[in-house]
Amino acid sequence: MFVWSFVTLGLASAALASPFKRSGGLSVKLSAAAVSVESIDDLKLVAEVTNTGSEDVKVLKYGTVLDDKLPTRVFTVTKDGSTVPFTGIKIQLSLADADDTAYTVIPAGQTVTVNHAVAPLFDFASAGTGKFSFEPVTTFQVAGAAERVANIDDLTKVDATVSAVDVEVTADVAKREIQARNKRAIYFCSIFFNEVATPSLCSGTSVASRNIRGGTTLHEMTHAVAGTDDIGYGCSFDQSLSDSQSIANADNFNCFTTQVYANTRC
Repeated sequence: MFVWSFVTLGLASAALASPFKRSGGLSVKLSAAAVSVESIDDLKLVAEVTNTGSEDVKVLKYGTVLDDKLPTRVFTVTKDGSTVPFTGIKIQLSLADADDTAYTVIPAGQTVTVNHAVAPLFDFASAGTGKFSFEPVTTFQVAGAAERVANIDDLTKVDATVSAVDVEVTADVAKREIQARNKRAIYFCSIFFNEVATPSLCSGTSVASRNIRGGTTLHEMTHAVAGTDDIGYGCSFDQSLSDSQSIANADNFNCFTTQVYANTRC
Protein backbone atom coordinates (compact mmCIF):
# COMPACT_ATOMS: atom_id res chain seq x y z
CA MET A 1 0.00 0.00 0.00
CA PHE A 2 1.33 3.44 -0.86
CA VAL A 3 0.53 6.57 1.09
CA TRP A 4 1.15 9.84 -0.66
CA SER A 5 0.71 13.57 -0.65
CA PHE A 6 0.52 15.84 -3.66
CA VAL A 7 1.34 19.49 -4.11
CA THR A 8 1.52 21.90 -7.01
CA LEU A 9 4.30 24.47 -6.96
CA GLY A 10 3.81 27.92 -8.42
CA LEU A 11 6.45 30.46 -9.30
CA ALA A 12 7.26 32.89 -6.52
CA SER A 13 8.46 35.50 -8.99
CA ALA A 14 6.79 37.17 -11.93
CA ALA A 15 10.09 38.14 -13.50
CA LEU A 16 10.28 37.73 -17.28
CA ALA A 17 13.93 36.92 -17.70
CA SER A 18 13.48 33.42 -19.13
CA PRO A 19 10.83 31.19 -20.75
CA PHE A 20 10.35 29.23 -17.54
CA LYS A 21 9.88 32.42 -15.55
CA ARG A 22 7.07 33.38 -17.90
CA SER A 23 5.10 30.16 -17.64
CA GLY A 24 5.17 26.68 -16.24
CA GLY A 25 5.47 25.01 -12.90
CA LEU A 26 6.35 21.85 -11.03
CA SER A 27 4.28 19.35 -9.14
CA VAL A 28 5.59 17.04 -6.43
CA LYS A 29 4.19 13.78 -5.11
CA LEU A 30 5.67 12.11 -2.03
CA SER A 31 4.91 8.50 -1.17
CA ALA A 32 5.95 5.85 1.33
CA ALA A 33 5.86 2.11 0.66
CA ALA A 34 3.86 1.38 3.81
CA VAL A 35 2.09 3.20 6.62
CA SER A 36 3.84 0.97 9.17
CA VAL A 37 7.29 -0.66 9.27
CA GLU A 38 9.20 -2.58 11.90
CA SER A 39 12.61 -0.97 11.36
CA ILE A 40 13.88 2.43 10.28
CA ASP A 41 15.87 0.53 7.64
CA ASP A 42 12.52 -0.04 5.93
CA LEU A 43 11.73 3.68 5.74
CA LYS A 44 11.72 4.23 1.99
CA LEU A 45 10.28 7.39 0.49
CA VAL A 46 9.71 8.18 -3.18
CA ALA A 47 9.53 11.72 -4.55
CA GLU A 48 8.10 12.36 -8.01
CA VAL A 49 8.75 15.81 -9.50
CA THR A 50 6.78 16.66 -12.64
CA ASN A 51 7.33 19.58 -14.99
CA THR A 52 3.79 20.77 -15.70
CA GLY A 53 4.93 23.59 -17.99
CA SER A 54 5.49 23.77 -21.73
CA GLU A 55 9.25 24.35 -21.53
CA ASP A 56 12.07 22.02 -20.47
CA VAL A 57 13.62 23.15 -17.19
CA LYS A 58 16.68 22.48 -15.08
CA VAL A 59 16.41 22.48 -11.33
CA LEU A 60 19.23 22.99 -8.83
CA LYS A 61 18.99 19.69 -7.00
CA TYR A 62 21.12 20.30 -3.88
CA GLY A 63 19.03 20.43 -0.73
CA THR A 64 15.89 19.21 -2.54
CA VAL A 65 14.16 15.88 -3.05
CA LEU A 66 15.87 15.66 -6.45
CA ASP A 67 19.19 14.91 -4.75
CA ASP A 68 19.65 11.29 -3.67
CA LYS A 69 23.45 11.44 -3.45
CA LEU A 70 24.48 14.00 -0.84
CA PRO A 71 23.18 13.32 2.70
CA THR A 72 21.50 16.73 3.00
CA ARG A 73 18.25 17.55 4.80
CA VAL A 74 15.53 17.31 2.18
CA PHE A 75 12.86 16.32 4.70
CA THR A 76 11.70 17.70 8.02
CA VAL A 77 10.90 14.77 10.30
CA THR A 78 8.70 15.14 13.36
CA LYS A 79 7.21 12.84 16.00
CA ASP A 80 4.48 13.99 18.38
CA GLY A 81 5.08 17.56 17.26
CA SER A 82 8.82 17.52 18.03
CA THR A 83 11.49 17.72 15.34
CA VAL A 84 13.73 14.68 14.99
CA PRO A 85 17.39 15.84 14.89
CA PHE A 86 19.07 15.77 11.48
CA THR A 87 22.51 14.11 11.43
CA GLY A 88 23.62 14.59 7.82
CA ILE A 89 25.59 17.40 6.18
CA LYS A 90 24.94 21.05 5.34
CA ILE A 91 26.75 22.72 2.47
CA GLN A 92 27.78 26.10 1.11
CA LEU A 93 27.31 26.15 -2.66
CA SER A 94 29.61 27.87 -5.14
CA LEU A 95 27.63 28.02 -8.35
CA ALA A 96 30.69 29.25 -10.23
CA ASP A 97 32.30 25.88 -9.54
CA ALA A 98 29.19 23.79 -10.18
CA ASP A 99 28.79 21.79 -13.40
CA ASP A 100 25.80 20.14 -15.06
CA THR A 101 25.65 17.50 -12.33
CA ALA A 102 24.32 20.18 -9.97
CA TYR A 103 21.08 20.24 -11.93
CA THR A 104 18.30 17.87 -12.87
CA VAL A 105 16.76 18.53 -16.29
CA ILE A 106 13.03 17.80 -16.47
CA PRO A 107 11.50 17.90 -19.97
CA ALA A 108 8.08 19.50 -20.38
CA GLY A 109 5.36 17.15 -19.20
CA GLN A 110 7.84 14.60 -17.83
CA THR A 111 8.43 13.28 -14.32
CA VAL A 112 11.66 12.53 -12.45
CA THR A 113 11.43 9.93 -9.69
CA VAL A 114 13.93 9.86 -6.83
CA ASN A 115 14.17 7.25 -4.06
CA HIS A 116 15.23 8.21 -0.55
CA ALA A 117 16.50 6.04 2.31
CA VAL A 118 16.25 8.31 5.34
CA ALA A 119 17.36 6.02 8.18
CA PRO A 120 21.01 7.23 8.29
CA LEU A 121 20.10 10.92 8.23
CA PHE A 122 18.05 11.41 11.39
CA ASP A 123 18.36 10.50 15.07
CA PHE A 124 15.35 8.21 15.26
CA ALA A 125 16.76 6.48 18.35
CA SER A 126 16.36 9.60 20.49
CA ALA A 127 12.71 9.87 19.44
CA GLY A 128 11.80 6.23 20.06
CA THR A 129 9.23 4.14 18.24
CA GLY A 130 5.99 5.65 17.03
CA LYS A 131 4.50 7.59 14.14
CA PHE A 132 6.85 9.88 12.21
CA SER A 133 5.80 12.62 9.82
CA PHE A 134 7.95 13.36 6.76
CA GLU A 135 7.55 16.75 5.08
CA PRO A 136 9.74 17.43 2.03
CA VAL A 137 11.64 20.64 1.47
CA THR A 138 9.70 22.27 -1.36
CA THR A 139 11.72 25.35 -2.22
CA PHE A 140 13.36 24.94 -5.63
CA GLN A 141 15.64 27.15 -7.74
CA VAL A 142 14.89 26.75 -11.44
CA ALA A 143 15.99 27.95 -14.90
CA GLY A 144 15.13 27.09 -18.48
CA ALA A 145 16.94 23.94 -19.61
CA ALA A 146 18.85 25.78 -22.35
CA GLU A 147 19.82 28.74 -20.21
CA ARG A 148 23.39 29.40 -19.18
CA VAL A 149 23.33 30.01 -15.44
CA ALA A 150 26.17 32.45 -14.83
CA ASN A 151 25.31 33.15 -11.20
CA ILE A 152 22.84 32.06 -8.59
CA ASP A 153 20.56 35.02 -9.26
CA ASP A 154 19.79 33.62 -12.72
CA LEU A 155 17.60 31.01 -11.02
CA THR A 156 13.93 31.52 -10.18
CA LYS A 157 12.55 30.59 -6.76
CA VAL A 158 9.66 28.10 -6.76
CA ASP A 159 7.81 27.63 -3.47
CA ALA A 160 5.06 25.43 -2.05
CA THR A 161 3.49 23.96 1.05
CA VAL A 162 2.78 20.24 1.25
CA SER A 163 1.09 17.81 3.59
CA ALA A 164 3.38 15.39 5.36
CA VAL A 165 3.43 11.62 4.86
CA ASP A 166 3.13 9.61 8.09
CA VAL A 167 4.87 6.29 8.73
CA GLU A 168 4.84 4.33 11.98
CA VAL A 169 8.00 2.54 13.15
CA THR A 170 7.01 -0.23 15.55
CA ALA A 171 10.26 -1.79 16.78
CA ASP A 172 13.76 -0.89 15.60
CA VAL A 173 14.89 2.75 15.65
CA ALA A 174 18.61 2.13 16.19
CA LYS A 175 21.29 2.99 13.65
CA ARG A 176 23.70 0.24 12.66
CA GLU A 177 27.23 0.23 14.01
CA ILE A 178 29.88 1.98 11.96
CA GLN A 179 33.59 1.33 11.81
CA ALA A 180 35.54 3.25 14.44
CA ARG A 181 38.20 5.62 13.12
CA ASN A 182 41.46 6.37 14.87
CA LYS A 183 41.45 10.07 14.06
CA ARG A 184 39.11 12.89 13.23
CA ALA A 185 39.80 15.56 10.65
CA ILE A 186 38.14 18.59 9.12
CA TYR A 187 38.60 19.12 5.40
CA PHE A 188 38.17 22.32 3.41
CA CYS A 189 37.19 21.99 -0.24
CA SER A 190 39.75 23.47 -2.62
CA ILE A 191 37.26 26.11 -3.79
CA PHE A 192 37.37 27.68 -0.30
CA PHE A 193 40.96 28.71 -0.93
CA ASN A 194 40.00 30.22 -4.27
CA GLU A 195 37.75 32.68 -2.48
CA VAL A 196 38.98 36.14 -1.53
CA ALA A 197 39.45 38.23 1.60
CA THR A 198 36.71 40.55 2.80
CA PRO A 199 38.43 43.82 1.69
CA SER A 200 38.09 42.58 -1.90
CA LEU A 201 34.48 43.75 -1.66
CA CYS A 202 35.87 47.25 -2.19
CA SER A 203 37.69 46.28 -5.37
CA GLY A 204 37.32 43.27 -7.61
CA THR A 205 34.28 41.37 -6.34
CA SER A 206 30.70 41.95 -5.25
CA VAL A 207 28.36 40.85 -2.50
CA ALA A 208 26.29 38.90 -5.04
CA SER A 209 29.36 36.88 -6.05
CA ARG A 210 29.33 35.18 -2.62
CA ASN A 211 33.05 34.42 -2.86
CA ILE A 212 34.25 35.97 0.39
CA ARG A 213 36.04 33.52 2.69
CA GLY A 214 34.70 35.28 5.77
CA GLY A 215 31.14 35.01 4.45
CA THR A 216 31.55 31.31 3.75
CA THR A 217 33.00 30.75 7.23
CA LEU A 218 30.08 32.60 8.80
CA HIS A 219 27.63 30.57 6.69
CA GLU A 220 29.08 27.33 8.06
CA MET A 221 29.34 28.69 11.62
CA THR A 222 25.62 29.45 11.70
CA HIS A 223 24.97 25.80 10.84
CA ALA A 224 27.06 24.71 13.82
CA VAL A 225 26.02 27.35 16.35
CA ALA A 226 22.46 28.31 15.43
CA GLY A 227 21.29 25.21 13.57
CA THR A 228 20.47 27.10 10.37
CA ASP A 229 19.46 25.27 7.21
CA ASP A 230 20.17 25.64 3.49
CA ILE A 231 16.78 26.77 2.24
CA GLY A 232 18.49 28.21 -0.82
CA TYR A 233 21.35 30.27 -2.16
CA GLY A 234 21.90 33.70 -3.69
CA CYS A 235 21.41 37.19 -2.25
CA SER A 236 18.35 37.95 -4.39
CA PHE A 237 16.86 34.61 -3.38
CA ASP A 238 17.60 35.37 0.28
CA GLN A 239 15.68 38.66 0.09
CA SER A 240 12.60 36.84 -1.23
CA LEU A 241 12.29 34.70 1.90
CA SER A 242 9.84 35.32 4.73
CA ASP A 243 11.14 36.60 8.07
CA SER A 244 11.05 33.13 9.59
CA GLN A 245 12.83 31.61 6.59
CA SER A 246 15.44 34.39 6.53
CA ILE A 247 16.54 33.78 10.11
CA ALA A 248 16.78 30.04 9.40
CA ASN A 249 18.73 30.27 6.12
CA ALA A 250 22.53 30.27 6.46
CA ASP A 251 23.10 32.16 3.22
CA ASN A 252 21.17 35.18 4.54
CA PHE A 253 23.89 35.74 7.13
CA ASN A 254 26.57 35.54 4.44
CA CYS A 255 24.88 38.11 2.19
CA PHE A 256 23.84 40.40 5.05
CA THR A 257 27.26 40.70 6.66
CA THR A 258 29.15 41.17 3.40
CA GLN A 259 26.63 43.83 2.34
CA VAL A 260 27.11 45.65 5.66
CA TYR A 261 30.87 45.59 5.11
CA ALA A 262 30.52 46.92 1.56
CA ASN A 263 28.17 49.69 2.73
CA THR A 264 30.27 50.84 5.67
CA ARG A 265 33.89 50.11 4.76
CA CYS A 266 34.11 50.71 1.01
